[in-house]
Amino acid sequence: MFKKNIDKVIMHCSATPDETNPRKRWYKLDIEEVRQWHKARGWRDVGYHLFIKRNGTIQYGRKIGAKGAHTLGENHNIGVCYAGMSEPTDKQKKAMRRIMEVVRKVHGLSLFDWHCHSEFANKECPGFSRVTLHNILKGEI
Repeated sequence: MFKKNIDKVIMHCSATPDETNPRKRWYKLDIEEVRQWHKARGWRDVGYHLFIKRNGTIQYGRKIGAKGAHTLGENHNIGVCYAGMSEPTDKQKKAMRRIMEVVRKVHGLSLFDWHCHSEFANKECPGFSRVTLHNILKGEI
């Protein structure tokens, strides 16, 4: 088991289209497909701890507390990825808030401990800013 303390949640996106049609391919994206992508890169498992499907379903990747493979230098923290690029669905936003509540209760992390991947790497991941992330988590958008 990985022993470093968890002090952040880092938000990621799958960099796939923001699909809204439940019958389309990208709407159906799930943790198993992302796991296959990561294993094809030579990783032992999916890099994230949690994945949020377009319909708001929360799926588990690596165990919380196990070292992730999502953010260089920050893999001891919780990595959350949502399917899409820029605009999470209302159901995904609700799922993010549910995750925040659990993380607050279990790990003592607040809204301000949530970060975007782009804060740690030169990436457009997720497709929104930390201010937007905090507004989503507060239920303002």
